[in-house]
Amino acid sequence: MIKFILLTLILLATIIAGPYLVNSQGFVHIATNDYIVETSLTTACIILVSSVLILLLVLDLLKRFISVPSVAGRFFSKLGAKKTFNLQNEAALAFEEGEFNRAYSLCKKSSSLDKMPNYIKLIMAKSAFELGKYEKTTEILNLLQKDKKTATASSILRAKLNLKIGNVDAALKILNSLKESHSSKTINSLIFESYVKEGNFEVVIPLIPELLKQNIITKDKASAIYSSYISDKLKVAKNRDEVLEIQNTLPKQIRKEGSIIASIIRKLIMCGDISNAKNLTLQNLKKDCSNDLLDSIALWDIYIPEVLKQLQSMESQNVLASQSNTHLLKAIGNLELKAGLIDDAKAHYEKALDISKSASTYRTLAQIYSQLNEFDKASTYYDLAAKQDINN
Repeated sequence: MIKFILLTLILLATIIAGPYLVNSQGFVHIATNDYIVETSLTTACIILVSSVLILLLVLDLLKRFISVPSVAGRFFSKLGAKKTFNLQNEAALAFEEGEFNRAYSLCKKSSSLDKMPNYIKLIMAKSAFELGKYEKTTEILNLLQKDKKTATASSILRAKLNLKIGNVDAALKILNSLKESHSSKTINSLIFESYVKEGNFEVVIPLIPELLKQNIITKDKASAIYSSYISDKLKVAKNRDEVLEIQNTLPKQIRKEGSIIASIIRKLIMCGDISNAKNLTLQNLKKDCSNDLLDSIALWDIYIPEVLKQLQSMESQNVLASQSNTHLLKAIGNLELKAGLIDDAKAHYEKALDISKSASTYRTLAQIYSQLNEFDKASTYYDLAAKQDINN
């Protein structure tokens, strides 16, 4: 615009200066049907330039007036941005409160995926995952994978997704890659879950100390895993040497676990190693008599005199406590039964029955009364055992 004005002024100066230099004014005649207008060339040029300038001034004023809607547009644009921001904030809060359906809807309502901030995309992806919308989760994760700021979080979510749909190998590949540069409770927890789902306890067992340290699993859960692992190992053990090797490789923190010790003793008995079974049983009865071990003894098919003597000693040392301990009473009764001490066995099982009614106790008493040729009582106890089985 400035260049145009300058050129116009130069042209005007030329037109005005030219006639003056030759001492002759040119004239302009404008004729219409009714009028003839005659003026000098200089005046005509001045009128022309003035008209152009006035026109430019009018156009500028019109432009300023017309630009008012754009101000309104900016206002509404800011209003829309504020609404989007509020929706996304509500989505984040809804996700934290576990309202995944609402969080997903708010994210979707706030804006399109291409305009959505990455942290909101991540919330939407997590919400979609929790709602089982796995295709949508994958779509959003594909958009997030190039952003370094959300790479770790999106990778963890992708691992969860793979684990959820049963693709354990893919989940472990992602998680083990993350573990090289990150050490987090979430990653370790997912690695543990993956190996458990895969049934790879050979890898899980060494992880347990760290899992306990990070409170990913409880001591009871760790004991259950150890018990399951040891039981599986004992099932395939072929002789006493393999059983003893399993015992020697037990971590210190579970060597006193009653259920595990009971499994080892039971396997030693099955392998015919009564000596080691007896020694291990006596050692644990003296140190810490667990209910798991007593329950195991109550199911033994053999009689070990030293073990019965130790149990009877425990009973006599604390008569009141022993009379309410069904685990101890049934363990003593079973060994007495295997030793042929029928009356003693009957007395202990009847005491146990007074404390707690169970099908196994009814059934054992039925066997005892059969051996005593009291078949009516035996039949009654068999019926009671059957009814107890149905009720349970």
